[in-house]
Amino acid sequence: MAYHLPAFALLFCCLHALQLNAQYDDLMRNPKVSWVAEYKTEFELNPEYSNVLDTEYNLVELIRLSNVNQTNGLFADAGLNYSFYFSQRIYSGLAAGQFQCFADEALLQPLPAEQVKERLHRLDTALADEAKFKALLTFRVRQVFFYNQSDRQFGARLLAIAPVVYAPDAEGAWYHQGPLLWIKVPEYDKKQRRMIRQNAAYVWQTRMKANAPRPEDLSVKKGQLGFRQWARLEAQSPSHRCLAYDTYQPLDRAALQALIFTTGIPAQVNADGVTPLQQPLRKDATEQVVRLRFVQHWYFDAQSAGLYCTLAAVAPLAAVRGADGEIRYEKPLFYVKY
Repeated sequence: MAYHLPAFALLFCCLHALQLNAQYDDLMRNPKVSWVAEYKTEFELNPEYSNVLDTEYNLVELIRLSNVNQTNGLFADAGLNYSFYFSQRIYSGLAAGQFQCFADEALLQPLPAEQVKERLHRLDTALADEAKFKALLTFRVRQVFFYNQSDRQFGARLLAIAPVVYAPDAEGAWYHQGPLLWIKVPEYDKKQRRMIRQNAAYVWQTRMKANAPRPEDLSVKKGQLGFRQWARLEAQSPSHRCLAYDTYQPLDRAALQALIFTTGIPAQVNADGVTPLQQPLRKDATEQVVRLRFVQHWYFDAQSAGLYCTLAAVAPLAAVRGADGEIRYEKPLFYVKY
């Protein structure tokens, strides 16, 4: 048995890699796509993100939320909890067998319907009856980000999503229990994507905060991409429309460069009280870039259980440091709008 173990382990690793790459093999083969990276993080995806979490993973802005539960043009009390709309719909979809579910994030261990129901039952028995879907406070998301060098544009593709279970402790504080299971996001063609966008009852935007990736957070599968180099190139020669980070108003090239590249004379006086002749100092704000904020638009069609996501904009996040050199906070420099 020990003799066959290395071969089996090697086969498992190969199958694991093939499964991971299968959902974006076209990106790996596309010569125009110069960079591909996987990223796994947690998102808040309900219309109102929960205030019981210690971390604000992302901002949520509602674009559209429609009540589709109507009969003959009348809308009865459907028992919808709009604050937890996405969690409630995912919970009911799991109970109805609408999703392709797996026990692992690599999507190698399928969960039959009876095992999905068992996991829901364990969730039910651990929580008060009215709090079942409210326990799904966040969602762990596996996706790939990629960069098309021909049009200098980022893109994103969802791979899988996992409702993450939280439960209150004896003092009432909610604590993280981990993913309930993993839901595979299907690979949609153009027609299917268009139908989901049209029919989606729930459409929302996320702007990354704590879940914005640093370079070391990404699992790079193809090519190389420097966050600071990309931000500097966009500031010098914008590829798409750039927006101010605070007003979201368009910035022309001159205004953008004035925002990013500043020149100043250091105020120094020598021992004789004379200001010496000094060379201007040119500051480049992109040197402080530590993360990328991806702005995404999400579409969920409860009728078909279709989930689709597009990338709407990207912003370089720069570190603002105190006198001791420690990061106080991070702020977007500008938005590149696609």
